[in-house]
Amino acid sequence: MAKLVYLQFSRNQISDLDLEEQHIQSLLNLEVLKSGEQGWTQHIDLAPLFLNFTLDVATEFLYGRSVNSQSAHNPKINEGHELDSGFSYHLDAGKSWLYTKGLFGRWNRLVYSPQLTKHCKEVHRFVDKLVVGRLNQPAKLNADSDRFCLLNELAKSTQNPLELRNETLQILNAGRDTTGALLGWVFYFLVRNNRVFDKLRGIILTDFGRDRTGEIIFEKLKQCQYLNHCIQETLRVASVVPINERVCTSDTTLPRGGGEDKLQPVFLRKGQRVLIVNHAMQHRSDLWGPDVDEFKPERWEKRIAGFEFVPFAAGPRKCIGRKSWKLIS
Repeated sequence: MAKLVYLQFSRNQISDLDLEEQHIQSLLNLEVLKSGEQGWTQHIDLAPLFLNFTLDVATEFLYGRSVNSQSAHNPKINEGHELDSGFSYHLDAGKSWLYTKGLFGRWNRLVYSPQLTKHCKEVHRFVDKLVVGRLNQPAKLNADSDRFCLLNELAKSTQNPLELRNETLQILNAGRDTTGALLGWVFYFLVRNNRVFDKLRGIILTDFGRDRTGEIIFEKLKQCQYLNHCIQETLRVASVVPINERVCTSDTTLPRGGGEDKLQPVFLRKGQRVLIVNHAMQHRSDLWGPDVDEFKPERWEKRIAGFEFVPFAAGPRKCIGRKSWKLIS
């Protein structure tokens, strides 16, 4: 099933921007983003708005139906659509408890909360409703539709509701928060670096025009190299996924990292956890230069990163999001 999920992230699916466009328009039309008399908006925290946006896009991609979490905060938008119904709240609250359990490592079973059980139950109920609804409509599952839906594709290989729920939730959890956080960090660095902001704004106005309704297609986005460099630099400096983890499946030896000089072999026992600290690696001056802490997209103009830059991890267990990133970078 994992291989099937990976295959669905093809260029044809990822390069279709129509799905994102409707949710971008919902974001831009939120009342809190409307400018006042002097042309400025009120002070607003963009982070929850980006998380709502990425949740709406992710659920539409996965289930063929958005939870419309943005509409829950502005009923004037997308009138007639079913609202969030608390899904985003239970999803976030449940993940917060899972994070707490994760801090206890092998002792996480000692952490019990009836609230976690409640949140998981509500998330499962919501997703199960979507899954069962699709399975009960075989005509939609087999129809050739212009709009891609991962659930439809997976259902062609299995009709197991539990398996479909788990596979789609896995992708939702992995993709929604990381993408929302990345958007937030991009804006964070742009507003604090006037030179980068002005340069990127000038390029975008030249390539895509000043009108909000200007044509934005996948090929033009791919050719906008400075935009891609800004995103890469954000992933490096902010380290959206600051740490990764692996567990040894057998006794093994790493070729270096031990001894006083850190160049000697390191023995690892079976079952031992290995933490890969991306944030530390991406802030090493010996790898990135003395300006390592500076937000500098230009560093990517002539650089091809190796294993010193693995925001999507590497190897057979790397994040499938890396496949979509390689299509535009």
